[in-house]
Amino acid sequence: NDSKTATITINPKVKWSDGQPLVAKDYEYAYEIIANKATHSQRYTSSLANLEGLEEYHDGKSNTISGIEMPDGENGHT
Repeated sequence: NDSKTATITINPKVKWSDGQPLVAKDYEYAYEIIANKATHSQRYTSSLANLEGLEEYHDGKSNTISGIEMPDGENGHT
């Protein structure tokens, strides 16, 4: 709580319906869709805007969400 961070670890057994593994980039993509202004998503809320860089991404000021890091890379599980 003090550092305002969360670490999300995807179980390596989780797979898409086509058998491909769910990876960190897939998780980030969900936030990109929700925060994309063009989607008019009802799921974009002020509490989500607390995620570092999400508001800038939503406003088109950034091409990435700066608060999302993938220490294992895009194909990793963290």
